[in-house]
Amino acid sequence: MKKNNDFITIGQLSKLTNVNAKSLRYYEKIGVLIPAFVDPANDYRYYTYSQIHLVSIIQFYVEMGIPLIELLPFIDTETGTVNLRHQMQYGIDAARQKLEYLENQIAHAERLTREMERCDHIMKSKGLKICKTSVKICYALPIHGSISKQQYYTLLQHMYNDLRKADIRHNGETGILNYADEGERKSYVYIDTDIAEQSVQNSRYFIKIPAQKFYCERTAFENLNYTWLEQRFGYGRIPYLLTLSELLTSEYDTGNTAFELRWNAEA
Repeated sequence: MKKNNDFITIGQLSKLTNVNAKSLRYYEKIGVLIPAFVDPANDYRYYTYSQIHLVSIIQFYVEMGIPLIELLPFIDTETGTVNLRHQMQYGIDAARQKLEYLENQIAHAERLTREMERCDHIMKSKGLKICKTSVKICYALPIHGSISKQQYYTLLQHMYNDLRKADIRHNGETGILNYADEGERKSYVYIDTDIAEQSVQNSRYFIKIPAQKFYCERTAFENLNYTWLEQRFGYGRIPYLLTLSELLTSEYDTGNTAFELRWNAEA
C-alpha cells in the first residue's frame, strides 16, 4: 500500500481515540493494530480513519481486562484484514463471563457483610442468641483428641492450599466441627466452600452441614473439649452437632481472634 492523503499519523490517531501513542505502538508490537503504511524513508507509521474503530475494540478488551493476545486469531497479519464480527462476539462472550464472575464476587462480599453484622451482634450481646444458617458444604479433616490453636491454624494452612490446588473457593468460615455419629463423637477442622453438593457426594473429605436454627454464644477456642462441654451442657447431654468458629467482626483483631460456639437449637 502506498501513502495517500487519507492517512493519519500516529499522533493524530492518538488524539482521535484518546489513546496515547505509546499504547498504540505497543498494540502494533503485539500484532493487534497494524499500520496501514510505514514510510521506509523515516519509519513513520500511518493509519486510516477506519482503524479508529479497531482501536475502539482494542480499548474494549483493555477495559474489560481481556488479554489483547486473544485478538490475534481474528487478524490476517499478511493483509491486515480483521474479522470484526467474530472478534467482537468473542469479546462480548468474554465480558459476560467476567461480569458473571464479578457478580459472584459481589454476592460473596455481601454474604460476608451480613455475617459481619451477625458477629458484631454476638460480640456486643450477653447470653445466648438464636441464628439461622443455610446448607454448608465443608472441606473437613478429622482430628483426634484435643487440638491447640497453633495446630488448628497449621492444619488450616494446609487445607487452604488443598482448596487452592483444586480450584475450589472457600466462603470465609472456618472452625471445628463436632458431632455424634452412631454414638461416637467425631471432630473435624472445617472450611466452608462454594462447591456444589452433588459434586462431593460420597467424598470422605467433604461434610454437609444442613440448614438449621442454632444457638450461639461467644467463647474461647480452648473450650471445645469434652470436660468443658460436659460442664456446659451436663453429662450425657452434649448436643449432637457443635461448631466452634471464628467471629468475623467489623473491627477484626487478627492478633486476638474471637470465637463462638454454635449448636443445634433442636437439641
